[in-house]
Parts: sequence; structure tokens; C-alpha cells
Amino acid sequence: MVARAHTCTPRTPGSSRQVDSLNGRLLAHFGSLANWPLSSCRIEDTIQNNRKTVHSRTTPETSSVQPSFERSQNAVRGRTLRTSISPRQGSHRTEPTRQTWIDQSRWVAIVLVVVGHAVGMLRNDSALALAISNFVYIFHIPVLVVLAGWGARNLQADGSGLSKITRQLIAPYIVFQLIAFLFSFIFEDTNPSWTFVEQTFGLWFLVALALWRLVGPWFRGIKNALLISVVISLLAGLTPSIGDFLSLSRVLFFLPMFLIGPWLVDRISEWRSDPRSRALGLVVLSAGLTVVIVFGENFWRLPFLGNLSYESLEVSNVEGMLWRLLAMGSGLLMAAGFMLALPGRPNAPTGIGNFIADAGRDTMYPYLLHLPLLTVVGATPFVDMGHPTLRTAVFVAVATILCIVTVWRPVRLLTRPLVEPLWFLPRIPSEHERLKANSNSTS
Repeated sequence: MVARAHTCTPRTPGSSRQVDSLNGRLLAHFGSLANWPLSSCRIEDTIQNNRKTVHSRTTPETSSVQPSFERSQNAVRGRTLRTSISPRQGSHRTEPTRQTWIDQSRWVAIVLVVVGHAVGMLRNDSALALAISNFVYIFHIPVLVVLAGWGARNLQADGSGLSKITRQLIAPYIVFQLIAFLFSFIFEDTNPSWTFVEQTFGLWFLVALALWRLVGPWFRGIKNALLISVVISLLAGLTPSIGDFLSLSRVLFFLPMFLIGPWLVDRISEWRSDPRSRALGLVVLSAGLTVVIVFGENFWRLPFLGNLSYESLEVSNVEGMLWRLLAMGSGLLMAAGFMLALPGRPNAPTGIGNFIADAGRDTMYPYLLHLPLLTVVGATPFVDMGHPTLRTAVFVAVATILCIVTVWRPVRLLTRPLVEPLWFLPRIPSEHERLKANSNSTS
């Protein structure tokens, strides 16, 4: 038996330049033909079929080819691209699709941070404040760390990466550390320590995020990075010496959550389309709240902070490791539940949803600006006025309003020299951004 060779479909005369441009740009978008499981003949057949399809249309319909390319180019820059040519099975996208729920989650998590700090001043007086504080401290930082890991998934250990760390984290950290020294001296009569290796209240996250971004590219290049980070996190609790120095205790405690962030966020993007997954997320959050309410004053919050050694927790090393695993696991589980249960439909945000998504891109403002205000409020009689439950409700409302006001454009313009002190410096594009720009220009 003689095998029949596959023959290419012959070209037909009078092919349109527009169609040639169409196929050429398609091939430019998808790289070399060697990377695709199609023979050159099949590629040629596909091109001929495209010609036949376009020539069979009327002139008005053919004129829609160019606009469709504009849409496809936009899709390559951030949306899902749908074409008749698919990559080989098993390939993975290098650019996860950004959805509005990611920014919405970030802003709501920052609101929980501010609310947690506000009601934390009332923990000793109000059962409601105690329950709110214990509940949000389980998962609000894990949510931010996971999203930060996703946001830094393409960050490289190069000049651009170091420039971003300096502009976005180190510079505002120095400014607000100085502000904290000033406010503590004025309102609490505390002499400044003038040290920057140990952070004042709330600023540890900037230092931790800078260190995570520095070590993230290194961890991405090794096998079993997540397992190694968990082992490091457990070992970090053995010594109390690292403590608050550069927030190393918290840096290592939350490091596994930062590394798992890109994978988890991509999975949640898929799971959010399933109503059963959304319901499961709500069940997880409800279970956590139930535990907090049932235990009440006996709920042990300290292991979830990540800043204490096993010795400081007054437990054995084995018991401390078990507590740390429980805190990391439950925090990550509730963070996933929170991101799943967050209201909203994919690609169909409401007006409120759009506002929250926009606010989620400027969370540095409510995060940093509320810290000196806490010092001011703590020095006033407001923390002792009125019924404890009513006072807690007022603090929650004011904290939420503060998070809304601080992302308002006039407030951001006014406070930008503090929050983004190096905003005037030119931005250095990363290698990933340069490659993407070159790809778009050649297409």
C-alpha cells in the first residue's frame, strides 16, 4: 500500500492584500510555525480557507476585517484572544487575565486593615470590637500578600525591579517612618528612635513587600520553592533574635503565601465562574466567623500575626510549628474564601464595582494615610466616649469613609508627595515590558 502524500491547496489568483495582511499578522502574533503542531501545508490550507471565506463575503462585511484586528490587538494586550489557531495542548499563558475582582479584593482587604486597626483600640472594652479584630486578622493580610505575589509574578531582579521597589516601597516607607516619629513625639510624648531597621506600627508591610519582591525571582527559579518556603517559615519561629529587624519574622511567616499568589489568583479567577465555588467561599468565611464568636475572649490571635517566635508564644518548638502551620493554612484558606465570596459578576461590574476596582489601584493611600491618624485619635478622648458597641460601630463607619476619601482624586493629588515621593522620576521599563512593547510594534 502506498501512502498518499498530503498536497497543499494551490493558491488562487486575485487574492486580497487585506487577507494577506490578515494572515501575516496572525502568524506574527503567534510566533514561528515551528512552535505549532501544524505542517506548513496545513498552515497554507488555513490561509487559503481564510481567503475563500473573505472573498465569499460582500464588500460591507469585508470592511469589518480591519476593526476585528484592532479588537484582537487589544485582546493580546490584556484580554482573551479567540482565533481559529490554537496553541498546542499543555501550553500555559504567561499573562494571566486581570479582572476587576482582583482590584476590588485589594481595596476591601485594605478597608479591613484600617477597620481592624481602628477597632483594635477598643478590644478591651467592646466584645464586638474584639470579634471584628480577631476575625479580620485571620485573613486580611493573607489576602494582600497573595495579591501582592500575583502582582509581582513578572517582576525581575534587574534595574527596573529595584527601581520599582525604591519608588513604590522604600521611599514612602522612609517618609512615613519620619512622620510616625514626629506624631509619636507630639501626641504620645515619645522620643524618636531614629532607626529604620525596625518599623513603627503598620509600616512593616512595606519592608516585607520589598523583601518579597527581591527574593521572589530567585524562588521562581528553583524546584519545590513553595515547600522550601514553608520549611523556612517553620524554622524562623525557632529563634526570637530576628524579631522586628526588617520585619524578618513576618517576612518569612507570609513568604509561602506570596509565592503561591500567582497560582492561587489564577485558580480563583476560574473558580469564581462557578456558583458552587462562590458559595463554598462564603461557607469558609462563615465557619471562621463562627469559630471567632464561639471562642470569644479565648480566641488566640497571636499565632496569626507572624511576628512572634515559639519562645515568645510560650509554647514548645513542636507545638509552635503546629500552631504556625494552622495559622498559615487557615489564613490562606479564608483568604481564598474571601476572594471567592466577594460579590460581583465577571466582566459585568456595577457602578459601585467600578468604583471599588478603581480604588483598588490606589490602596497605598488609605493604607499609609490612616497610620498617623490612628496616633492622633488614640490621643483623644474619643476612644472612651459612649457605649462600647456604639463606639465600635462609629469607628467601623469612620474607617470605611476614610478609605473612600483617601482614594478621591483631589486627596490623592494633595498627598501624592508623601505617598509617592519619587513620582516625578522617569519610570524604567522592565525587560518583560520591553519585550511586550517590541512584540506589539512588530505586529
